Amino acid sequence: MSDAELLTLQKYKIKAMDSTDTLERVNSGIEYVEHNIGMVAARLAIQNI
Repeated sequence: MSDAELLTLQKYKIKAMDSTDTLERVNSGIEYVEHNIGMVAARLAIQNI
């Protein structure tokens, strides 16, 4: 995991910790997962080149 990815993870964790609304926490988690799916897809595409 790169430094940028770790910073992004920390950002999402802090955002979730600051929220007291469960729905907001879930949405933040979904947003993070979608971001990671995009990153993994990009890495796989680069590896296949």
